[in-house]
Amino acid sequence: DHSAFVDSCSSASEPVAAALAALPQPAASSARPAAAEKVLFSARAADARVASLGAVLRPPRFVSFPSSDGAVTLQAAVYEPDEAVFGHGPHPTVVSCYGGPHVQYVQNGWSLATA
Repeated sequence: DHSAFVDSCSSASEPVAAALAALPQPAASSARPAAAEKVLFSARAADARVASLGAVLRPPRFVSFPSSDGAVTLQAAVYEPDEAVFGHGPHPTVVSCYGGPHVQYVQNGWSLATA
C-alpha cells in the first residue's frame, strides 16, 4: 500500500542498520495512523565483533578544499594515528587519489571506517 519504506544507513562511527519506517500520511487522509519505526537489522546488535570494532577503529576526519583551478570542491578522509598509542608524528602517509569521473569515493559511511 506504499505506506512504508526501508531506510538503510551507516556513518564512519556507526555500522549499518536497516529499519522499516512509515511514510507520513496526509492530514485529511482516513488511512490508518503511521506505524512506529521497526529495526530490521543492526550490524552492531547482530555480531559482537562489529561492536568491538567500534571500540578500536577511529573514524576519519572529513575535510574539503578547492581544486587547483577553484572550480570544484574536493572531499577527503584523513586517518590519523592515535597519539597515545603511536606517539607524536611525523607518521608515514598514504595518499589515495580519486580518479573520477565515477561516483564520489569519500563518504561518511561505515565502509570508510573499516577500510
